[in-house]
Amino acid sequence: MLPAQRAVLSAMAQDEQARALDQAMDWMVRLNSGRAQARDHAAFARWRESSPAHDAAWTRLQERLGQSLRAIEQLDSRLPGQDARIGNLLRQPMRRSALKALLAAVGVGTGAWLADRVVPLGTLTADLQTRTGQRRAFALADGSQLALNARSAVDVDVAAATRQAVLREGDVVARVSPAAERPFLLMARHVSVVARQGRFLVSQGEARTRVFALAESLQLRAAAGGERELLPGRGVTVDALGRWQPVTGSATGAEWEQGYLSASPLPLGEVVAALRRYTPAVLRMSPEAAALPVQASLPLDDVDRALRALVDTQPITVRRYSPWWITLDTQRGA
Repeated sequence: MLPAQRAVLSAMAQDEQARALDQAMDWMVRLNSGRAQARDHAAFARWRESSPAHDAAWTRLQERLGQSLRAIEQLDSRLPGQDARIGNLLRQPMRRSALKALLAAVGVGTGAWLADRVVPLGTLTADLQTRTGQRRAFALADGSQLALNARSAVDVDVAAATRQAVLREGDVVARVSPAAERPFLLMARHVSVVARQGRFLVSQGEARTRVFALAESLQLRAAAGGERELLPGRGVTVDALGRWQPVTGSATGAEWEQGYLSASPLPLGEVVAALRRYTPAVLRMSPEAAALPVQASLPLDDVDRALRALVDTQPITVRRYSPWWITLDTQRGA
């Protein structure tokens, strides 16, 4: 056989393997969707038996999935809570995007402990989601749009009678299409936002949630009780106790849509928390450094450049122990 013929046959075999693996993923999602019936299992058996490539692809997929899950289980000693999060994931119907993300999480060559830094494991089953370093806008059926910051996730329910979304993690800018009889409800950890039209930001943290009315008024309902109206151009934070705090400064908090962070000012700890969404590296810092006030405009898509800018303008040091582990400290503490 001529070399050219061998190359053609090799390419054809690779294409067949790729198609078979793609079909195997579709079958895994279908069989784990929670809606599979006996005829689906019978059709799968026929597919698997119809070609050695199909059987090999299914076996390979199961092996890769098992490796990914075992690696994720190892995260619990380094990133507490991952066992519970992966358990929740496996109890929910599987989506193709979640399966692909799970398989990719350990295949990035950075070690199992970085899996959650690349793909947020706790939100793999969300309707809308972004990974580390990814921003994305999603169009909804009613004409509204949700723009998600990196490492953010939202569940949506837009139907004839309802328009609502749940912010599971991160930041979202909502552009609400007018519908007088169907106000848009966005629920976050500490507060719910009701809008009939306009544009607003919701940024969810562990301790508090920030809301900014970018256009049109909003009705806010704290999870702990209490309501208020938020006028256009105003912002507020709400904590678990229902305490309201006006947002000061010129930054809206939605500057990430344009790819930068506006600190005017912010504690360095909050600045670094924003940068963590854009790098798989672990960014650690001392409490003394976290308390430093920062006033700057920093690029989100180039974390190395942002860190250099912080070193140039703040009394801090940045040390890199590997591409995946970076520490920040005050110059005095270094």
